[in-house]
Amino acid sequence: MGTCEQLTQGARYQIYALRKTGHTNTEIATVIGCHKSTVSRELSRNRGKRGYRSQQAHRFACERKAAKVHCRVSQQHWHVVAHLLQQDWSPEQTSRCLASEQHVFISPEWIYKHIYKNSNYSVNHYFCYYLHQEFRQFAVKQQAQCVT
Repeated sequence: MGTCEQLTQGARYQIYALRKTGHTNTEIATVIGCHKSTVSRELSRNRGKRGYRSQQAHRFACERKAAKVHCRVSQQHWHVVAHLLQQDWSPEQTSRCLASEQHVFISPEWIYKHIYKNSNYSVNHYFCYYLHQEFRQFAVKQQAQCVT
């Protein structure tokens, strides 16, 4: 059982060929290096009127991917978040302010993750310490849940 994130066109062709030769989903998953549920989901989602065909399956998958909304929060909103954080607002306060005044719903967790990923924001030392503590407490909670 591998860790494939998205199936490639080549993997879809392998699924098609192995399926035609009578292999099971488990055997196909072993060959292409993913979980058997991925193969099952692929076969059910991308089946056309004439059954599963690799080119058609790839086209269906690309169409679904293109139809997704990719950017839920605009860059303009992230600039507002950065501005409020530079004024020493907490992510919780920032989240509430955006929700009430601009009807933009960004959770405090998203803001924390955004700051963590984009360290180019100039935030004060206390806030960086607070951010580290929040992630540390989250990790301790997750670890405690795994033990029980």
